[in-house]
Amino acid sequence: MPTHPLARSLSLLALALIVLAASAAPVAAQDPYGPLSKWSAVGSAGAMDDSSVGLLTIEGAAAWFRTTAPAQSIGVLRFPIDRITSYVCVNGSCGNYPKLTMSLTFVKNDEQAYVSAVIYKVNPTNGAVSSYRAVNTLDAPAGQGGQSVSRTFTCSSPCFDPAFIHFVEVVLWKPLATSAPKLIALSIQQGF
Repeated sequence: MPTHPLARSLSLLALALIVLAASAAPVAAQDPYGPLSKWSAVGSAGAMDDSSVGLLTIEGAAAWFRTTAPAQSIGVLRFPIDRITSYVCVNGSCGNYPKLTMSLTFVKNDEQAYVSAVIYKVNPTNGAVSSYRAVNTLDAPAGQGGQSVSRTFTCSSPCFDPAFIHFVEVVLWKPLATSAPKLIALSIQQGF
């Protein structure tokens, strides 16, 4: 008996979905804290500050100065930190993440250039904004290849209090015409 083309297509689609689900399972199993313990600039709806329009090029999570950007340029990007929680249950034990690690991957070709990332929290009731945690590349040596710098903080209360709105501001500084600082990646990881 001949197979109907639609039935065959649905069978192939079901098989493809099973293969995709099976291949993704080991990746999900590697994160015991769940997907809400991590955040990165990849896929985040970041925005360039109005003062940086025309100075920066953005491609995915990476950002760098255009060749036409003059010396003393400052580029500013802001990313909302969403889909992250400070509360987790692991193996039946629940509590707040007591540690927060910010990692910044970057390139800087001279000692004066830098990239920094600062987490800010906003009180939605009164609009008060305060800096919360920061990482920068000031102490990193100059070089042409990608480098990473990380800082781990201990939180006395939830790292990300749900009563506040959080965002991260990335600043790139181009002190010389030949400076070429570049943000490659930014991530935030919570853990114990």
